[in-house]
Amino acid sequence: MRPYLLQETLFILFVYLFVYLYQKIESEKPIDSWKNLLLIAFIVGLTLLSGYFAIFFIILFGIFLLYKLYEKKEIKSIYFIISAFISSVVFTFAVFPRYEHGFISLRGKEAVNKLTENFMENILTSLKRLIEILPGNLFNKPKYIFLLLCVALLYLFWEKRKRLYAFFKSLIFIQPLTIILLVSLIWASAIMIVAPYKIIRYISPVIPLLSLFIPYIVSKLDRPKIFILSLLLCVGIYGVVALKEQRIEHLYVDAYKKVQFNQYPELPVIVYINNTNECFHKNSTIISYVADNQTYEFPHSENSLLEKAMKYEKAILLIEASDNIDIVSSFDNYFLEKLDFDHPEIVWFTAYHIVRK
Repeated sequence: MRPYLLQETLFILFVYLFVYLYQKIESEKPIDSWKNLLLIAFIVGLTLLSGYFAIFFIILFGIFLLYKLYEKKEIKSIYFIISAFISSVVFTFAVFPRYEHGFISLRGKEAVNKLTENFMENILTSLKRLIEILPGNLFNKPKYIFLLLCVALLYLFWEKRKRLYAFFKSLIFIQPLTIILLVSLIWASAIMIVAPYKIIRYISPVIPLLSLFIPYIVSKLDRPKIFILSLLLCVGIYGVVALKEQRIEHLYVDAYKKVQFNQYPELPVIVYINNTNECFHKNSTIISYVADNQTYEFPHSENSLLEKAMKYEKAILLIEASDNIDIVSSFDNYFLEKLDFDHPEIVWFTAYHIVRK
């Protein structure tokens, strides 16, 4: 599971928590209990751990909760919410004590640079990409869902033509759904601006939340037959589109069979990455392709690489392509055969089949 999908799941869980608290406040029921404190600390903590961009997401929803409590004159509950959120930060650091190091990491510095270098150009580029990305991922291509919503809205406008003001008010009246859509859109816009690459993966966690307005509009159809037909069309369209493999990012069907190093389970595989800052990320790209009952070694230095290789008569080397290692001279007592594989997930590596002379 890619981290963005995990964050998507935790965003949905967090929004459930927000709606639960919002409805409690709206109905003037008490929220300050040990159960709610632990619930908030746990769910918010997990959401914080899902990625650093989640911080802004949590802050936005927190502002709406605090404003709602202020509107209801629930000062004691304001202190409770603040305390619960502080508890979630404590939980986050308890699980991951080096949490703050992410702000000074390479990706953290890249995000800060997006706010300082070519600021206006970056904003315009980011918003342009957002406009290109969102429709295709909310409505799919071709835009069947968009056309269906247009028909549904036209029907609603015609049905409610004598009381349009009341209808519009019911559509945009401040409620949890309106807040969810607004926060999700603000968050997606802000994250696209600071994201190192202007691609879907960084804002994908809020796509399910933004898509909530589709069933919301359909639910306003008050004629059962039209409502059921519209609902079935939505489910059918999304169901058909979900089966299209070309729309699923990073889905490499049968790629396992194309990666040559796992086709010889009797041969050990020695994976070497010289840059320790990137070894965890780059090693993780081969996890999906390791063979059962095959030995894998991960040397930590060039000397360690040679030591591990010397243990075997035959082996496969996976060497980071950027490493400046003279393979021929380093393994002069081996026959070397370069293995060719062209796969976007493991472009970091060059593969060699070595046999002792």
